[in-house]
Amino acid sequence: MPTTLAHRQFRSAFCALILLCLSALSSFAAATPTLYAILSGNIVSFKPDAPGTLLTNRPDVGTSDSARAIEIDPTTGHLYAMYQTSATSYGLRRINLSTGYVSDLSLFGTLTTTSAAAGVGVGLAYDPLVHGLRVITAAGDNFLINLATAQPSFYFSPPAYITGDTGFGITPYIEHIAYTNAIPSPSTTTLYGIDTQRNVLVRVGTAGSPYSTQAYTVSTFALGINPTDYGGFVIDPATNRAYAAMTVDGAPRLYEVNLVTGVAIFLGQIGTSATARVEGLAVAPGVNHCLDIDGDGEILAHRDGLMLTRIALGMTGSAVLANAIPTFNPPPRTTWAAIRTHLVDRCGMTITP
Repeated sequence: MPTTLAHRQFRSAFCALILLCLSALSSFAAATPTLYAILSGNIVSFKPDAPGTLLTNRPDVGTSDSARAIEIDPTTGHLYAMYQTSATSYGLRRINLSTGYVSDLSLFGTLTTTSAAAGVGVGLAYDPLVHGLRVITAAGDNFLINLATAQPSFYFSPPAYITGDTGFGITPYIEHIAYTNAIPSPSTTTLYGIDTQRNVLVRVGTAGSPYSTQAYTVSTFALGINPTDYGGFVIDPATNRAYAAMTVDGAPRLYEVNLVTGVAIFLGQIGTSATARVEGLAVAPGVNHCLDIDGDGEILAHRDGLMLTRIALGMTGSAVLANAIPTFNPPPRTTWAAIRTHLVDRCGMTITP
């Protein structure tokens, strides 16, 4: 059917509207995520490219207990923390990021399922498939918490390295855990953790299936650092980059962990005190990943907006990418196949190949 003037005017107005909206949204986008941690009892936030500069620094109010792990629910922005209330007990609490005030939610008894000492090594991560919190401890505890009731909802067996793995026969000492695709209702997610006895990155369950108790060493490379029990681990859902906050040589340090090689790269000290103890790590909800077409953590009108407009108009393949993907410092998604897979699998869109 011939294209009429009215059709052309409608398309022009439609494209302009999308570009205008994305341009406005881009002013709120951040190239790097905001990370939260507990630093010597204070709730702090910082950017991974400048961990020494604290954006916020507030004491957690309303408790004298020690936080052992933290996580942010991306659907609400609530910060949750596991606090050690005694030698063998923990409490789940919610922290107001504006005031630092701590609200009690529930109290767990002894978390050990083995003879290992309680009170050391708690991993906490948002499970996007069930909208709950996953807990794994160095003592072998492995369960889900229902956020509606703040109580354990399902218990798993302790993780164990599979036959043939380099860790087979060794009891995992997994203390820090994180899921990929920690966004509302993803099509798939994978659970990673850090074994602080072997100093390696591990995967709990198979890729895309985090509910098996089998543990896999990610690669033959070690982290390259000797972390202690204190710290945290998180994977930014916008970029799939993993960060670990670790107390190494007595200092709170931030690392980026390669999910393929398992190697940790030093990014900087967290805060200015070389003796502060870091507990937990969480990433604040970032940009809308369905508008971040190329996956670089930013929403830019001349790149993401242009490609989204073309997709909305029914364009596919190289026609979507033309003059929208930079050759210098390319983003994570540079092909039509990668972009289409992202929009179909993670955003629920129906797009012709």
